[in-house]
Amino acid sequence: MLELDFGAEVVITYEYESASEAISTGDFGLVTIDYQIPGGSGLDLIGEIRGLEEPPPVIMVTGHGDESIASEAFQKGVAGYVVKDGRAPAHGERARAAGDQFPVGQYDYEICNRRK
Repeated sequence: MLELDFGAEVVITYEYESASEAISTGDFGLVTIDYQIPGGSGLDLIGEIRGLEEPPPVIMVTGHGDESIASEAFQKGVAGYVVKDGRAPAHGERARAAGDQFPVGQYDYEICNRRK
């Protein structure tokens, strides 16, 4: 969605070690992260991101979360927390509709591209 709708460059990793390396060597305007990452925890990775000189905003997206995980994520400084469920496509459509009414899309684009 970010690539198609906003022209943002997207980097995808599938395990903790490669995510940690990408974050330490990249310059990201926004990071989305899952709670469960092979080889580690998204919460631990948030700690690494927050330790950067200029940390990007982080949004945790998870299908295995609960209130205690959400609370800990916010304590670690995430900008948002999204629970994955069967309604995800509907949420995406609602977000697009909201973007048509409000300048959210431009703001998101600027966040993703501010450090390119």
